[in-house]
Amino acid sequence: MLLAAVASFYNNLVRIVAILSQKYYNESMSFYLKKSITCLGLIIFSFSVIAKNEIKENRPKNELSLYRYIMHKSKANYQDLADVIFMQEGRFDLVRNSHKRLKYIKKLGINFLHGGNHTTRGSVAKVALLVNNLEFGVLFAITKWEYYAIRDIQALNIMLPKYTTNQQLSGKQLISVLDNALREKKKKILWVQK
Repeated sequence: MLLAAVASFYNNLVRIVAILSQKYYNESMSFYLKKSITCLGLIIFSFSVIAKNEIKENRPKNELSLYRYIMHKSKANYQDLADVIFMQEGRFDLVRNSHKRLKYIKKLGINFLHGGNHTTRGSVAKVALLVNNLEFGVLFAITKWEYYAIRDIQALNIMLPKYTTNQQLSGKQLISVLDNALREKKKKILWVQK
């Protein structure tokens, strides 16, 4: 409901700026007046875009409550991916800012927009390989493409082979894949220690 209200507000602002620019933006106007109308239009547009992007879901702040919240989501997003990674590493309480957690995921080469778009199996496979230092093939090492990441994750039996790169995950599936990757990392550490 809030999203619909912001969207209608945004559409009305765009219409107002378009009407004003058609009505008052003619050749007889001075350069500074044209410039100020253009700047006003850009400012209104940028505020509406910021307001549209700042709509956030009501996420719990507590680690355990957030874990349960993610577990019951029908579609996991990149913020969920970042949160679960930090929970697994034990750094969730150290990095309280969700934007900093998203920046960490972006450094791994994952493209996203403000945590709003839903995670894909390919992006989760890529993050799982890189964060957990798991073995990967030559093609993934060269290209860092999600297509090869999912092949390597499937070869490690972390994800079933019937899935493709662009399929979306639920929160439960996201947690399952990352838990399997963490389990594989612990096996690797124990094997190296022996």
